[in-house]
Amino acid sequence: MIPNTSAISRPARLSLSETTNGKRVAAFVVLIGFAALIGKMIASEQWLYVGVLGVIIVALQWPLEAALGIYAFLIPFESLMAYGHGQNATTVNWLVGAASGMALLAKGVATKRLSWPGRPALWWSLFLAWAVLSTLWALQPAAAMHLLPTVVSVALLYLVAVSWKITKREFKVLTAWMVLGGCIAAGFTAYEFTQGITWSSFLGSSGRASLVVGGREVNPNSLATDLLLPFSFAVSLFFSARRWPQALLGIGATGIIASAVYLTMSRTSLLGLAVVICVYLVRVRLQRRTLAIASILVLVALAMPAAFFSRVSESLADRGSGRLDIWSVGLVMVKHYGVTGVGLANFQVAYTNFAGHASRFFGYGRGAHNMYLEVAVEFGVVGMILLLAALVSNLRVLWQAQTAHERRPMYLVAVEASCWAAIVAQFFAGETFAKSLWFTWTVCLMAAKLAQQEKEAAPGETTSYSPIAAMRSAGTATANSTYRFSCRDYC
Repeated sequence: MIPNTSAISRPARLSLSETTNGKRVAAFVVLIGFAALIGKMIASEQWLYVGVLGVIIVALQWPLEAALGIYAFLIPFESLMAYGHGQNATTVNWLVGAASGMALLAKGVATKRLSWPGRPALWWSLFLAWAVLSTLWALQPAAAMHLLPTVVSVALLYLVAVSWKITKREFKVLTAWMVLGGCIAAGFTAYEFTQGITWSSFLGSSGRASLVVGGREVNPNSLATDLLLPFSFAVSLFFSARRWPQALLGIGATGIIASAVYLTMSRTSLLGLAVVICVYLVRVRLQRRTLAIASILVLVALAMPAAFFSRVSESLADRGSGRLDIWSVGLVMVKHYGVTGVGLANFQVAYTNFAGHASRFFGYGRGAHNMYLEVAVEFGVVGMILLLAALVSNLRVLWQAQTAHERRPMYLVAVEASCWAAIVAQFFAGETFAKSLWFTWTVCLMAAKLAQQEKEAAPGETTSYSPIAAMRSAGTATANSTYRFSCRDYC
């Protein structure tokens, strides 16, 4: 006999109000648990754990605005904020980056705010995977294993961050953190320089400005390249300002960051600043605000000490601080290891074996001072192809995002200028896995995704001006009283 299934009672579904109440009760229980845990830590005076727990709570609540924003803020200070000394030191920003990545991943999965990151992320992932794989045949595995945690953390944070469906408000907060960190680092660097505190190289006092705190100091070249991205967004803040207080903030931030870059006397970053200005000239044309930015940079340059002009004029005489001699050795190394490379973080190891090939001996264990040469030597032709493919894909995504808008957003110009500055600067700086460089690639893809989201939110926007489309729009405006035709839409 077949049972009567209609008579079987089915479990009743919870109503929306009951589900919401259940979530509130669960949140309340978790809140009480956190409060009890924090109270116990405070009673035991375990302040470090209290701080860590507070960071976790803030990161989970605002993973992008707070966690990733603080990460961007701390990038110029990374070398100063480290536990331990030497090779065993762990930077605070490494911990903040790890917390940011976990918070973004957890909240992104919970709120369904993760999406496919795009083709540039695929190329960068392949490049990073090949870099990790190269540790298997590294000449000195210990050197590769030392850098491996940094590579893995950079890769994971990049992939999670570019997969996040960012909003315009979140992007503004993130870039505000970035510019604020750059301004504070630049202002403190300039202040220390006026007090006679400068960077000390292995040859003694160099007379170059840098961040020096508590016996720790930041390499001026690294500090200056870290400031290129905040500088570009400071210029963007000035160009996009609609009121004079915002314009003053933009021009002030631009002047402060530019002065610090000048005082570091990093010729690589001076070239990067020039690239940023050239991109803005191409995109926004010559106008009053462009002249204002140029005037600020000229005035800052005129205020520089004589050592600044002396160092710039000696660029060819000192062969780029020996870079030309290092590159000649690097080209010889490419001939020997051009297929698979010498392995992650092994350029200096291999350089020692080929140092005698330099036209002018410049010592042993030298760094590449050129990202492209470093990649060719460490990762071979495969790594070089993946790097170039990733860079081209990045620029292509930016170009597509810009052409999709009739009025190019200023944040896209800022990102494009930063990308080109990084690409050019890395011809003279071997910082393949520097956090500031990878944050530039991160912000680039974030901005492109944001532009795409804005385009999808306004499907009626045309990608280019068309007289026929303008006439049709005018006719639609006559028939539809909810739309007001204005020449601003087309001028």
